[in-house]
Amino acid sequence: MAVRPTVSIIMAEFNTQPEHLQDVLRCVVAQSFPDFELILVDDRGANDVGAIVDALSDPRLRVIVNPKNLGFVEALHVGLAAARADLLIRMDTDDLYEVDHISKLVQAASSHPEYAVISTMSREISDDGRTILLGREGEKTAKDLIRGNALIHPATLIRRSAIERVGGYPREFPRAEDLALWCEFLLAGERLYMTGDITHSYRVDLGNYKKRRLRYRAGELRARWHYYPRLGASPFDYLKLLRSVLGGILPGRFVRFLRRVEANTVGRQP
Repeated sequence: MAVRPTVSIIMAEFNTQPEHLQDVLRCVVAQSFPDFELILVDDRGANDVGAIVDALSDPRLRVIVNPKNLGFVEALHVGLAAARADLLIRMDTDDLYEVDHISKLVQAASSHPEYAVISTMSREISDDGRTILLGREGEKTAKDLIRGNALIHPATLIRRSAIERVGGYPREFPRAEDLALWCEFLLAGERLYMTGDITHSYRVDLGNYKKRRLRYRAGELRARWHYYPRLGASPFDYLKLLRSVLGGILPGRFVRFLRRVEANTVGRQP
């Protein structure tokens, strides 16, 4: 039997632009930390994922083809079931890593065994060249989650033991499975932390903001309504629900503008 890797990277793929998927995989194989496996779950989109992976000739990359399109959360559960490592890293198909991203996460996990989940900060790179910095260093509490200061899902390392204790990703909150998972961790007494490292980036275009329409926010609204009382939200905190509704109604360009005002703008991508 093969020796288990230190890290399993879990990625679900469905109709990613092939060049973006190639970029992501090149970022992975170029990591300074070599002891990982990447589990790429092909959720039956149009891409020939196997051919894209085979072109890299790296045995650390594994493809699992779903029998049919299962959806994002179920694809993540397929990846979780196949993962062999005790440290799990999430990655999306539009992400980019600095060469030491995995190394820094593993170091943080080793130095801080008290945390079930550790995230780096992230850069959001827009198609117009603007870059915003996301995240604030420090431990994440219930108050942080309620007020939008959460971990960044595709920049996280999760301990297998912790996610197994809470039963994996909650399935009843589509497009908010990450928020629901963080809430489940806190309710189970687990601790969450964001480092000050900025080793993760992801790309967005105006279409990403348009996809955040109200019909796509139903899962987030249900998750917040479900978890807020359990996390001790104040009446004022429920205004966050109104903010989510407005974000689903306003034009994509305006939502993008507000996001930039709220975040720390760090300049243009060179």
